[in-house]
This record gives sequence, structure tokens and C-alpha cells, in this order.
Amino acid sequence: MEKVHLSEQGKLYSFTIVHMPSEHFNPPYAIGWIEIPEGIRIFSQIRGWQEHPLEIGMDMELTIEKLWDEGEQEVTGYTFRPSVRR
Repeated sequence: MEKVHLSEQGKLYSFTIVHMPSEHFNPPYAIGWIEIPEGIRIFSQIRGWQEHPLEIGMDMELTIEKLWDEGEQEVTGYTFRPSVRR
């Protein structure tokens, strides 16, 4: 095994808006596949979709943020957001 640096930018390949609750997320929330330049598709929760409606092929950015609280612990992980570079 070896470490490989992957891009933090990608394109939205596919997504859905979930309307059923899950253990950690209240509906509605978005999940989808983001394709990065290295040819890998990453499955992720998508945040910021209410402010920037999702479209297949749109630019996305990786973010690291709080996902949920588990007792007194904060669970941190990756999500993607629509890229709004100006």
C-alpha cells in the first residue's frame, strides 16, 4: 500500500435527495457520487445543495466538517459541496 494524494475538486456524477430519516441525518438530505480527476467516484453526503441546486456535471469541492455528535464525541468526516468559486 502507498499513500496517494487525491484531488479535492470533482464533478457531480449522480445524486438523490433522501426523504427518509437515518440514524444521524434528518430529511431531506442529499447523497451522491462525485467523480474526481483521478477517475475515482466517491460516495458522499452533499451539503449546501439548498442554496445551490444540484445538477449532474457541476463542480464540487471536498470539505471536512462535523457530521454528527455521538455522546460527547464529535464525529468529523468528509462531505462535498457545490463549488461556488468566483
